[in-house]
Amino acid sequence: MANRSEEPVADTVLQKYISIAQELEDASACPAPLQVILRHPAEDSRSRYFVLFYYIYSSYNQSNSISLLQEAIAIGRHLIQLGAQSGGLDDTNRIMVFQFMSSMAQAFQIRFYLLHDQADLERTIKLRRRLISMVPEDTSEQKLNDVLRANETSLCIGLNNQFKRENEYQVISEAISFGRSAIRRTDKNHVDMPLCMSNLATVLLSRFRAYATDEDLESCIDLFRTAVQLAERNQQSPFWLSYFQHNLASALHDEMWRKPEPEDTLNLCMDLVEKSLSSTPQNAPLYPLRIYSLSIYYFERFRITGQFSDVDRAMTLLEHLPLDHTVLTADFRFELTQSRMNMLIHRYMFGKNVADLDKTISIGRQALDEQHKINDPSFGILLICSYIFRAVASGVDKWWETGDADEAQRLTLELAGDSSRGHSRLQSMFKCEVARLNHLRGSFDVALRAYQDALKFLPQGLLVMNQYRTDDIEGAREANVGVDAAACALACGNPGLAVELLEQGRSIGWTRSLQMRSDVEQLRAEYPESARRLAHFARQCEISGTSPSQNPQPAQTTTNHHIDTPQWEDRFSYFKQWESLVAEIRELDGYESFLSPPKYEELRSAATCGPVVIVNVSTYRHGSAALIIGHSTLDRPQIVPLPRDLETKAKIWFQVLSEGTNKLASGQISERNFNQSVLNPILAGLWREIVVPIRQTLRILDPYARRIWWCPTGPLTFLPLHVVTNGPSGGIEGMSTLIPSYTTTVSSLLRASTSRLPPQRSQPPKVLAIACEVAEGHSDLPGALREIESIKRIIPSDSLDILTDTDATKDRVMSSLSDHSWLHLACHGHQENGKPFDSHFVLHDGPLRISDIISQNLKNSEFAFLSACHTASGWPAMFDESMHLAAALQFIGFRAVIATQWAVDDNTAARLAQEVYSYLFLGPGEGRSVSVEDTAEALHYAVATLRRQGVPFSRLAPFIHIGV
Repeated sequence: MANRSEEPVADTVLQKYISIAQELEDASACPAPLQVILRHPAEDSRSRYFVLFYYIYSSYNQSNSISLLQEAIAIGRHLIQLGAQSGGLDDTNRIMVFQFMSSMAQAFQIRFYLLHDQADLERTIKLRRRLISMVPEDTSEQKLNDVLRANETSLCIGLNNQFKRENEYQVISEAISFGRSAIRRTDKNHVDMPLCMSNLATVLLSRFRAYATDEDLESCIDLFRTAVQLAERNQQSPFWLSYFQHNLASALHDEMWRKPEPEDTLNLCMDLVEKSLSSTPQNAPLYPLRIYSLSIYYFERFRITGQFSDVDRAMTLLEHLPLDHTVLTADFRFELTQSRMNMLIHRYMFGKNVADLDKTISIGRQALDEQHKINDPSFGILLICSYIFRAVASGVDKWWETGDADEAQRLTLELAGDSSRGHSRLQSMFKCEVARLNHLRGSFDVALRAYQDALKFLPQGLLVMNQYRTDDIEGAREANVGVDAAACALACGNPGLAVELLEQGRSIGWTRSLQMRSDVEQLRAEYPESARRLAHFARQCEISGTSPSQNPQPAQTTTNHHIDTPQWEDRFSYFKQWESLVAEIRELDGYESFLSPPKYEELRSAATCGPVVIVNVSTYRHGSAALIIGHSTLDRPQIVPLPRDLETKAKIWFQVLSEGTNKLASGQISERNFNQSVLNPILAGLWREIVVPIRQTLRILDPYARRIWWCPTGPLTFLPLHVVTNGPSGGIEGMSTLIPSYTTTVSSLLRASTSRLPPQRSQPPKVLAIACEVAEGHSDLPGALREIESIKRIIPSDSLDILTDTDATKDRVMSSLSDHSWLHLACHGHQENGKPFDSHFVLHDGPLRISDIISQNLKNSEFAFLSACHTASGWPAMFDESMHLAAALQFIGFRAVIATQWAVDDNTAARLAQEVYSYLFLGPGEGRSVSVEDTAEALHYAVATLRRQGVPFSRLAPFIHIGV
């Protein structure tokens, strides 16, 4: 361990070295710097201290003695004090002053790394800021430019350390700004260029880990890779090359789970760390960190392959780290403890050896005894989970009554006592575990409070950055917290709260995006400046760079790539300001619930035109149930119990349907075989397990209902409930049957139902019809133009504008969107799972992204017909996040959307579109205006018509209606 000797008094240090100099002078062996100290008159103390500082500091750099570092800092701080007393150091040679300040900042930084005193970090940041402010920004003097570069890149790292402690976005933004500035003032062939690039990359990686900014990850990998290449080309010292190799491995590890073959990337990480270790002495400060990294990579490979030899190797590496190494601080030791616990828990999950849990608990208890209390939420979660797993593994019927379960509950309450600790993500994870433990034990009231807290902590701003992070187990467990919370509320006898919790826990990113578009009329009347700023920040979030693909960078050399501030960073900054302003507004009297999730009293208004049926699926008791909101259930939703194993069945149905539709599309099975072996059994199950009990209840609650809105959860979101609304085999019993629609959330339906409508029209709506038959890199769609031609014969020419093939360009479409309230797209559609704003329609010259459409802020959008495959198929990793093109259009303002759950053939799509528009524009009722609210009935009519014409219902089943 580092010698934590106290910093000595400067005068004492001076006298010590004067004595040493006198002894050495007598022996004719006095070094030149000490001779200077002896010969300088005592009244010229500043010069003596300058010389002594550099003598001691250079001695430290040769020996790494902490006592020498303490002495150098003592002398340096005394020099700074002398300068302050005499009006500053500026009157001395300025280059010497700048170099001294830079050395002092570096000394403080080194001591911070050794002793982890935050005061030293603050001192080094303060000194570097002061130095940078003293040097002209546009200096042409090379020595001054070198000083600026060295301090800007070092300040970049210092602020990064501050960010890790404070988690303030402004700090990390400033760190990146200094890092970019350092690179800009460095020649591409300069020896310091690799270090400057590596430092900037390190900070970008920190921001990625905190805010899931994928662009940062891409940039930092490029910078680290270039730093390694430059170091190899310039034959830099093994120390720096190994440093850059290790950093590159760390960034690639973060990217690993985003790759289709993560093991390939992981093996590259391991190879880089092995190379780094080969040139790192075992007594070097960074040696334990690199051993630790290698152990983590072995563990990750175990998670991929299940090879126990890898996790055993990982644990062996950790267990044989030299515990007396200077770098093994208390914080790092604690991190090692958590890693060992995590590895043991995962090994248990693979091998079910309870001895792994015994060891995990033993390690955790030892750490807990040393700390006396849980100081880290992630550590607490690991220990709590270990107790829960061991209790369940005990085989006792009422495992929640075992001592392990009681200890897990005690630790849970201890950690819950300090809700302010930890990152919001960890808080959410912890609250989820608290809730589920108590839910299983039957402590529903305690569980319900924990679920509500978990939903508050659940990150809700990530989709504003165009992405979700779902690359870990914890994310998957959080993903269904809404449905589990609703199950708990049902167990407490509160179905209205169950609806509210589902709204909070589903479509989180889209909901936050909608909040940013909310009308704040009352706020504008009472606090106009706050309303103006809120609207400004929200609008800037929309019009700033929304994805890297929308703001392509010109070809650049490696030395200036990634150093200019990308537009998406501005967007993120505006989003953080928007969040802060919302928090301020909630402090105002009467605005405590400003932009908060809606209450049931507000949500129930969505059922004014027909019942809304929420189908919740959960593994918990009482969890699988339908919640019906209708005319006769306005006070509280009607509960319809559903089978407890419904979630398991729904997952099986979804898997079978996904595989079946893929085989059907690729020609591996015939349509007849698909109907008999795939679709019909699923429809029978949906009818029997879900629709029958719901319809029986609806006959009593709302016997005259004409419309029904399905709001399914979990794997049910991808299953064709609309097909079995009126019968088990997709039968259509005339127009007296229920007309089915979907809604992703009750809030989105409420918004679509109450959005401002245009004045009563005497003319049909303006329709923009787009067809792209041929697109580079995609299969041809020969039916797309026929589809548009059929529409052309129905819609009046003065109400229809058509863009096809070479005219169907992104610019033409974008410029036309605002002039049309209806949109018809006959083209390929593509979903970007995890980056829903990058999901797009394929046009002649490239993709039309959802982010492009959002940027138009289409206030009059009403209806979209998406005649493309898979436009409502979603992302299986996040069932309840509505990550598909149809939901995106609904959330950005389209009141109704017709879309597809799986692949459709061109001919059926064209015929269906023709029937839909025939009903809307030429249908019954003389003088009837064309209304978006008739689109569900039009689709219902079109399906019935084509069924009567002999079209197999399997070709019509994919088409769904979303919205009003």
